[in-house]
Amino acid sequence: MIADDVLAFIRASIRSVWSLELLVLMQSDSGTPWRTDRLVRELRASASVIAAGLAELGAAGLVADEGGGLYRFRPRTERLAELTARLVAAYSEMPMTVTNAILSAPNDKIQTFADAFLFKKK
Repeated sequence: MIADDVLAFIRASIRSVWSLELLVLMQSDSGTPWRTDRLVRELRASASVIAAGLAELGAAGLVADEGGGLYRFRPRTERLAELTARLVAAYSEMPMTVTNAILSAPNDKIQTFADAFLFKKK
């Protein structure tokens, strides 16, 4: 079972399994600045997936853009660092549970798309 605060962290900060994998990789070697091309190779992902993940993690206060195509795991607060560590531990112990939590989280884009098909009463 995932702790409620970690689950809330997932829902607020992690929108895809790709972003989670990116976070796990960067957190595992937080002292190293990562180049986007290296992240693409390490995760065997497309450049657009990595760019989207970095933007998402940056907006969540987990990754810092150091310029020149370099990014580093650098949580804005100790609380974010702690939640990340607990998320990474949960993912290593129960990967399917964490994956399902990400996949079942509400997605604003999907909701907006679905709402476009709602008929409004006049």
